[in-house]
Amino acid sequence: MSLKSPETFEELFHVKLLAMYDVEQQLVSALPKMAEAATDPELKQGFVSHLEETQTHVARIEEILKAQEISPMAESSDAIRGMISDAEWCIENIQDPNVLDAALISSAQSVEHYEMALYGTAREWAKVLDLSEIAGILEKTLSEEEKTDEILNTAATKVNKLAYSETKDVDATEEQGFLGRLQEGGI
Repeated sequence: MSLKSPETFEELFHVKLLAMYDVEQQLVSALPKMAEAATDPELKQGFVSHLEETQTHVARIEEILKAQEISPMAESSDAIRGMISDAEWCIENIQDPNVLDAALISSAQSVEHYEMALYGTAREWAKVLDLSEIAGILEKTLSEEEKTDEILNTAATKVNKLAYSETKDVDATEEQGFLGRLQEGGI
């Protein structure tokens, strides 16, 4: 079976599992960096907690691969690499801590939505292939990803308001400075 060119639906399912394995492994590497960069204590802890959960997801996929008699080698996922690259860019370039936290949440939600699509698809394919036990494992992980997305939504409500209020205050100060200079004839 060529992993690059699946010929059957079952092979396509296997390629999807291997891509999911890569996604989870990439996240095991990326989440500590996101946790380190986060400044909001709850967000920082959320990334640490999700790292532990992600390690469980890796183990589950390994279990599924073993049950399918597939060697656990990652099928490269360019999509996750792009999302991680985006988060790394934010970490390197955004100076304001609250704006950075908002960007990290956005990056994490992009990943969560991608994972929910992967797990939802794989679960449905497992059902079609009459792999009910595997479908159940995938459903469990999908539910955990959905819960993480809800947690991120809650965090975003707080962090986004903080990020906006800080930049709004900066904009207002700059505007007052501009207007003050204009009124004083300095401009």
